[in-house]
Amino acid sequence: MNHSLVFVCEANVCRSPYMAFVFGKAARAAGVGGEWSISSSGVAVSPGREICVVAREMMQEVDGGAEAAASHRSTPLDRIDLSGQGLIIVATGQERGIVAKTAPDARARTFMLREAIALGEAARRGAEPAGADLAHYAALLHAQRGLLAVPRSRYGWSRGSDPWDTPDRHGRRDAAHRSMLRSVRQDVLAFHAQVANFLGGASVSG
Repeated sequence: MNHSLVFVCEANVCRSPYMAFVFGKAARAAGVGGEWSISSSGVAVSPGREICVVAREMMQEVDGGAEAAASHRSTPLDRIDLSGQGLIIVATGQERGIVAKTAPDARARTFMLREAIALGEAARRGAEPAGADLAHYAALLHAQRGLLAVPRSRYGWSRGSDPWDTPDRHGRRDAAHRSMLRSVRQDVLAFHAQVANFLGGASVSG
C-alpha cells in the first residue's frame, strides 16, 4: 500500500524538513504501513535554499541526519501535487489557510501538527472508518473536527496565532530555536505513533 505525506511550513528551511526527517526515520525504524512518499514544502519559498543551521545541527546528531540535511533544498508548495497527498501536515493555521485556498479539495486532509495529535487522541475513542491507508486516517481525524476544546498555546499567545500553531523561531536565540525543534520532534514522534497504530506494521521505504 502506498502513502503520501507532506509537511508544510513557511520557508521550508526549518520546521517542515525537520518534521519530514523525524517522521521518515521513525517510520523506517518501525516498518509501518507499506511504501511511503514523505516530502516537505513551504508557502513562501525562495527555491533551492538549504536547511537552516540549527535544524542541520540537530539532524546531524542522529544517524542519517547529516546526509538528509545536506541534500535538502527548499520547495515551493505549488510544486507539490496536493491532490495526491493522503495527509497534509502544516506548522500553523496560516499555512493551513493557504493550502485550502490553493487546493480546496485538500481541506479535509490538512491539519496542523498539534491539531492532528489531539484529533488522533479523540479518534481512538470513536469508530474507525473502513480501510487502513493514510487517506482513511485523514478522514478519521477530520470527523473529529469541531469536537475538541481549543487549548492555550504552549508557546504563548501572539497576534494572529492559532493555539495549535508550531511557530517559527528564526531570528531568536539559538536556545529558543532549539527548544522549538525539540518540541517539534516530540510532536512528530507522537503523531507517528498514532499513524503507526492505525496503519499497522508493514515494510516501509522512502
